[in-house]
Amino acid sequence: MSEAMSYLVLARKWRPQSFDDVAGQEHVTETLKNAIRQDRVAHAFLFAGPRGVGKTTTARILARALNCAQGPTPAPCGECNPCREITAGSSLDVQEIDGASNRGIDQIRELRESVKYASTSRFKIYIIDEVHMLTTEAFNALLKTLEEPPPHVIFIFATTERHKVPATIRSRCQTYDFRRIAPAEIRERLAKIAEAEGVSIGPTGLHVLARAADGSLRDAQSLFDQVLAFAGSTITDEDLRSILGTMDETAVRDFARAILDRTPEPALEIVDRLAEDGRDLKVFTRDVVTRVRDLLIANAAGAKTGRFVDLTEAEVRELIEEGEKASAETLHMLYQLFVRTEDELRWSQRPRHTVEIAVLRACHMPPPVILADLIERLSSSPAEAVPPSAQPPARASSPSRTPPPPTGRRPVSAGPRPVSPENQQPPPAPGPAPVQSGDAESVWLNLVREVKKKKANVGGYLEQGSLIRLDESRIVVGYKAASSFLQDMIRRKENRETIESLAEGITGRALALEVTTLPDDAPAPPTAGERLKEKEKKGQKARAEAAMADPLTQSALEMFGGKLVSVENGNANAAGANGSPEAPIEEEG
Repeated sequence: MSEAMSYLVLARKWRPQSFDDVAGQEHVTETLKNAIRQDRVAHAFLFAGPRGVGKTTTARILARALNCAQGPTPAPCGECNPCREITAGSSLDVQEIDGASNRGIDQIRELRESVKYASTSRFKIYIIDEVHMLTTEAFNALLKTLEEPPPHVIFIFATTERHKVPATIRSRCQTYDFRRIAPAEIRERLAKIAEAEGVSIGPTGLHVLARAADGSLRDAQSLFDQVLAFAGSTITDEDLRSILGTMDETAVRDFARAILDRTPEPALEIVDRLAEDGRDLKVFTRDVVTRVRDLLIANAAGAKTGRFVDLTEAEVRELIEEGEKASAETLHMLYQLFVRTEDELRWSQRPRHTVEIAVLRACHMPPPVILADLIERLSSSPAEAVPPSAQPPARASSPSRTPPPPTGRRPVSAGPRPVSPENQQPPPAPGPAPVQSGDAESVWLNLVREVKKKKANVGGYLEQGSLIRLDESRIVVGYKAASSFLQDMIRRKENRETIESLAEGITGRALALEVTTLPDDAPAPPTAGERLKEKEKKGQKARAEAAMADPLTQSALEMFGGKLVSVENGNANAAGANGSPEAPIEEEG
C-alpha cells in the first residue's frame, strides 16, 4: 500500500527542471534567461496561456534561477539548498498561492503584510496560480504593493484567462504568452518518457496521444499514465482506442471517401459498426469534421501547405489525392453539414439516428451551383439558360409604345397643358394643373404620400384619416371619435399649413383643410393607409407578373429551383405606374 501511495505520476516525475527542458516556449525561456544575464529582471510577471503548457513550471524554474546559491543564473544548479527546497515545495521564500481558494481581500492583506519581512534567500517570490480568480477588491488591494514592491519581492502570476485580469494589474507586469505545444514536440517528449520507462508504444500510438492532448503536454502525460495503467508496458493501437475512446483512422477515412463518392451504404455500415461497438459517435463526428477540413485545405492549397492537423507524409499525399476529386464548394457544404451535426449530437437522445440522417443528406445533396458561373451564363445568353418549354411566348416588338385605349383610369396630370405656338407667351413657373372631378381619391392619396415625404410624422397622422369631401375650396378629413389625438395633431397650425401647401401644389388651387369626427353608428370609409396598402398589393402583383415574363428571371428560377417571393419596387418598366414610388396613384374608374 505504501508503494502505491508513493507513486509519482509522469507529469510530476518528468516536470522540467531547467529553462532548456521547457517544451515549445523558447520565446519565453530565452527572454527570461537573457533578463537574468543582463540583470534586468522585472518585479512582476504575468504568464498567460492554455492549461498544461508550462506556466507554473517556468515560474518555479525562474524562482530557482533567482535564488540559486550560484546565481542569479539562467542555469540553476539544482543541488544547493534553495534549489532543493523550491523543487520540493518547502521553501519559505517561494510561496505558491492558489488564486481560486485564496481569492478574497483578507488573504491579499495578509500577503501585503508578509512582503515587509526580509527573506532568508536572495528574493521572496510569490507565485499566484489562476490569478484571474481573485476578486475585484483583492486586485485593488494588491495594486500599490504590485506597483512599488520592496526590492527583495517578486510576483509571478499565472492564468489561463488573461482577459479576466484587470488592465491595472497587467500594466504593472511583464506579460508572457505561452503557446499550445506542437503535436510533434509532444510526440518527441512522450517517446523519451516511454524509452526511459521501458514502455513499448508505436508511432501511431504516440500520434494518437499527441492529438488527444490538444497542445497540452501535461494532458498528454496524464493520458499516457492512464493508458499505462490499462495496458501495461506494451501499448497497442487498440488499447489506445479502448481507453481514450478515439476512432480508428481507417474508419474515418473510409467514411469520408464514401460520402465523397455519394455511396451511403458503406458509410451507414461504418456507423452501424461503431454504434454496435459502443463507440462515441460525437467523437467520430468530430474526427469526420477534421477530415473534411483537411480535404478542404488540400483542395485549396495542395502540396504547398503544411497546415494539416498533424498527419504523416503518407497521409498528406493520400489527402491531397482525395481532395482533388471534389470541388471546394462540395467540401464547404460537407464541412458545414457535419459541423451542424456535431452541434446537434450534444443534445440528441438518438445520436445514431442523427449521424445516419447526416449521411443520407450528404450523399443526396444536390451539386452546388457556382454563382459566378451562373451569372456568366445568364449574362452571355439568358435565353439559352432556360429550357425551350420554359421560354415565354415571343412578344411582338414595336419601335414605340402605343398608349392603351381609355379604361376609366386617369393619372393625375403632372404639368401644365401645352399652348399653341402662335399664342405662346414666356413660360410661367411650372405647376400642376387643377384636378378634374372624379379624381378626388387620387389627389387624396398623392397628398398623403407627399406629406409623408416632407414630414413623416404628419403623414402618419394623415394616413389614418378618411377622405370625406374634396371640392373646389376645401378638403375634409374624418377620424373616429377615439382618435382625438390625431385630430389635434392635424389641426396644429404648422401641420395644417404644410398639408394645405402640398395640396395646393398638387391641385393648382388653394384648399382649406377641415377635420371632422366620424359618427359611431355608421361604417367608417377606408383610411388613406388602407387604400395605399390595397393599391401596393395590386402593384406588387403586376410587378410579379412582369418579372415572371422576363427570360432572365425564368432562367434564375430554373437554375436554383426556386420561386418568386417578391419584386423590389425599383424598375419602372417592370412595376408599372402603380408600383413605382414616384408614379402618380391612379383612380379606379
